[in-house]
Amino acid sequence: MKTVLILTGMIMIIIAVEEFHKVLAKIKAKTITKCIITDDYSKVADKVNVKNVTLTENGKAITEKYDIMVADQGLVVAVRENPSTLPVGNIVMKTVFELKDQDLKKQIDTVTLAVTVPIPEQPKYQKEKLLLSGLIALGGLMVVAGFLM
Repeated sequence: MKTVLILTGMIMIIIAVEEFHKVLAKIKAKTITKCIITDDYSKVADKVNVKNVTLTENGKAITEKYDIMVADQGLVVAVRENPSTLPVGNIVMKTVFELKDQDLKKQIDTVTLAVTVPIPEQPKYQKEKLLLSGLIALGGLMVVAGFLM
């Protein structure tokens, strides 16, 4: 009985640890690792200057969490510093352009363009991690109980 208890506990631990690594691999494989938003205004780059770029996630201002680059050739690129912490919802990048053309400036001073990007849900796997942690603990208890018998 003692040997069966110890062997069963060890087998449970081995199987649970192996499955735990598979769950962790799934989490790593499906976590958002890059978040890059681009705005190509190259067709009108000679007529406008980028005045301001702001970003929001679900309505909350988070421009400071992005590295923003503006190329004179007509491209705005925003790169999220830590994309694995993105909340579910939407990112909105608003670019305010100032017009260069003096004739157009008489009619309108700035133009705002907004780009909206949906943010998918990050994988959780909380139930699987909890179950496997429980199996490892139970297996450990069985091994200890077997030795104490």
